[in-house]
Parts: sequence; structure tokens; C-alpha cells
Amino acid sequence: MSFAAISDWHERASHGRKRRRRLAWRRFCRNGLPVIGLAYIALLFIVAIVGPFVTRQPTVNIFQANQSPSWAHPFGTGQYGQDLLTQIVRGLGGTLLIGVTGAAISVAIGLIVGMVAGVFGGFIDAVLMRLTDFAFSIPTLIIALFIVVVTGFSAWNVGLSIGLVTWAGCARLARGLALSVRNGTLIDSAILAGGSRWYIATRYVLPQIASNMIVFFVFQVASVLFQSTTLIALDPQYVPLTGGQLPPGSNLLLNLLNGGGGSYIGYRWLFWFPLGVYCSMVIALLWIGDGLQALLNPQQPLPRRWFAAWPRLRAARGGKGVNMHG
Repeated sequence: MSFAAISDWHERASHGRKRRRRLAWRRFCRNGLPVIGLAYIALLFIVAIVGPFVTRQPTVNIFQANQSPSWAHPFGTGQYGQDLLTQIVRGLGGTLLIGVTGAAISVAIGLIVGMVAGVFGGFIDAVLMRLTDFAFSIPTLIIALFIVVVTGFSAWNVGLSIGLVTWAGCARLARGLALSVRNGTLIDSAILAGGSRWYIATRYVLPQIASNMIVFFVFQVASVLFQSTTLIALDPQYVPLTGGQLPPGSNLLLNLLNGGGGSYIGYRWLFWFPLGVYCSMVIALLWIGDGLQALLNPQQPLPRRWFAAWPRLRAARGGKGVNMHG
């Protein structure tokens, strides 16, 4: 093959990859909600990174306790007089750390267990699947609470505890995907060529199921954030002296939802602002997961945007509105 032919082949391959990327991005943006979710999560990450450098750790001032939202304090103040907006900004990093850490540990364990079970099969498959069934049967949140009690309350430990007990679902999914890939003709050819099981798992199976694992990871981040709210009772109720600083762990959104042991009666902003940020974060992650799922599954029908369907709707009605009076 001449150099010109090789160069032409590489150019066509590069053009094909660019075209596939454009089509993939267009499909991802088709509904609009995944793009909004992606932009919102990116904004939260930027705030989480920049926030600690442009804000100070909230201090205690009991003379400003439980003030309603104002220009000086847009989200109001807490029971110790701390600015609630500053706490939310400084707590975003730890909250996102819980979700990413827990999801990463869960997906890593589940992917290894499921892929090994699906590729090796036989006795190894049976043992790993019985272990997965046992992981499904244990009370996961109780075990997670026990791990946090032993290791101490922190963002790392909360994410670690949830990740160690929620890998079974990922293992089931990874095993099913690995079995579907293993039954293909490509794997049979690799086995006949003398490829080892580990080589087949890493060279052929893992690239085929990686995209599905990415989608599962996004959904798992939202799931970990939701499950972490059950661990708020373990927050150490540290009451600082006047003029002192609140502990860094008190800025986590799940701690703000707990209110530091305070009461929300008459002080609704102490609950609704952290809850709004928390719920919007989870919803944005679900939108991203839906977009990735539609991107990786071409057979899945995409929901149409309402303004894209409006011209057809008007054409079907003859360009006139609906006569409610007949």
C-alpha cells in the first residue's frame, strides 16, 4: 500500500470519527434537558472549586442568628448567625465529593466482580454471583452507618461507606453485559487464537461495556447523594463559642438539611435553600444520565422538544386554535 493510500485512509477515518462525534453531540442535545443538567453540574463544580478561595469559613454571631433573607444575607442566617449562602458555597465540594467517591467505589467493585464472573464463568461465576446475592440481602444502610461510626464522620468516609455496600447492582449489570459480549464471534476468535481470559476481559469486554458503566456511574452519583441524607444523624453536634468558627463538616448540604440540631419552625429558609440546591443537583444528574442513555442506545426513541412538535400540531389543526365552544 502506497503512502498516499495510507494517508487517504487515515483522513477518511478521521473524518468519520469527527462526523460520529457531531452526530453523538447532536443526539445528546436533542432534548435539551441533558445539556441544561450538564451545564448546571459544571457550574456547581466551578463554584465548589473557587468558592473556598473567595469566601471565609462562617463565623458565629448569635446576635444575627436566624435572620430572614436580605441583601446582606441572600439566603438568610443560621442558628449561630452564620451566612447560609456562604455555607452552601463552601459545602458544595464536600457534597460532590461524597457522590463521586461513593459512585466510583461502587462502580469499580461492581465492574470487576461482574466482568470477572461473566468472562470466566463456571465455578468463579457461581461464587461471585452468590456473593452478589448476599450483598443484596444485607441491610446496606445499617452497614454504611456502622462504617461511618467506626471511621468518623467526613465526606470521604460517607462516600466510602455507601460505595462499599452498593456495588451489587453494578455487578449484576456488568455480568450481563460481559455475557452478551462473550457470546459474540469476536470473543470466539480471540479464544481460538490463544488469548487468555484476562486479555479478553481487558482487551475486548471492557471497551464494549465501558459506555454503559459510564451511564451507570452518573446515575449512581445521584443515588449516593440521595442515600447520604440518611447519615445526617451522625453529624457531631458541635456548638461553638461566640466569635468562633463553625467546623468545616457543618457546611455539607446534608448537614445543612439537618440544621445542626436546630428547629425549622418559623425559619423556613434554613431548610428550603439547601434542599433546593440538593434536589436540583440530583435532578441535573438524572437528566445527564438520560441523555447519555439515549446517546448509547440508538433504538431508544428520543422525546421531542415541545417547540419542535408545535408546527406539526398547528398543521394538523389547519393552522387554527381549538374551538372550545364547538
